[in-house]
Amino acid sequence: MKILRILTVSILFTHVSDLAKAQNGAPYEVLRVLAIQMNPKFPVLDSLYPFHSTDFNGAAWAILSKDEKRELKKRTKQSFGVKISSDSLTGTTLIPALPVFMAFAKADSPSLRFIEQTQPFYMISAPVFIHNNTKAVVFLSLIKRFGTTYILQKKDRKWTILKDIYEWMQ
Repeated sequence: MKILRILTVSILFTHVSDLAKAQNGAPYEVLRVLAIQMNPKFPVLDSLYPFHSTDFNGAAWAILSKDEKRELKKRTKQSFGVKISSDSLTGTTLIPALPVFMAFAKADSPSLRFIEQTQPFYMISAPVFIHNNTKAVVFLSLIKRFGTTYILQKKDRKWTILKDIYEWMQ
């Protein structure tokens, strides 16, 4: 079990520069659009977690085409976490994600107390790019408050929010 936790956490921490290069810097462009939506007094975990299709609710599925849904399902299987470059999100405070990810992995009483004491903070999924990298899907959550699925679209080399779907979290 300990090896599984270490493996899980190590998979979460890859270099964001590789992802950014593969997507021509798009992950940071998407994150900067989301940063405008966030309250700057709450910190952000310094790593993006892998996007999972369970983060995506029914209302969000409804706005994607059949091909986009298929592509999103395929891409979520290939999704991985990334560490955020400290200078990429100006105006936000980054906090270490490793202790939080470890606490979520354990989910015992001391770990849950740690999360309670650390909150509120933002967790952001790694963007999943679909539709020839012109759409991105990201899940942003303010722990113990709400979660939002964002669908962004790139037009004229600029990312904008196409749709946001709010969910309450407990």
